Amino acid sequence: MSTIMRASGLGDIDRTFARPGRHTLLGVRVHFHDFNNGADTKAPVTISIDSGQGASFDRVLWTADGVDTTGHGLNDDVNFRVPDDEVAAGTWTFGSLDKIKVAWPNPDSGNIGWGLEVEVRDDATR
Repeated sequence: MSTIMRASGLGDIDRTFARPGRHTLLGVRVHFHDFNNGADTKAPVTISIDSGQGASFDRVLWTADGVDTTGHGLNDDVNFRVPDDEVAAGTWTFGSLDKIKVAWPNPDSGNIGWGLEVEVRDDATR
C-alpha cells in the first residue's frame, strides 16, 4: 500500500517529506500552472535524501532537466516513477530518520504555481 504526500505553492519548491519507519520512494509528480501570465521559463527539479545519519550521507537521487535540458516549468511537468526492478532491489528504500526532499527554484515566482505529489510505500513490516 502506498501513501501520497502533497504540497502546493507559488514560490520555490523546497519541501521535505518524512515517514515513520522504513519507506520506499515510488514516484514524484509536479504539475506547474500559470497563475498570472507566468513566463515560460524552466528550472531543474531535484529529488534528494536528507539522511538521518548526517550531512555526510545526504545525496541527490535524481535531477530532472526537462525536455529541453534547461529544466521544468509551464507546459513541462515532472512525472518520475522509480523502475519496478529498482523498487524490488531496495535501491530507493530509506530508514526512518531519512527524509525525501524535492526542490525547484521558481524562475517566475508569484506567477508560476505548482502542485507536488510524493508517493512512498511504508516498509515497516517488510
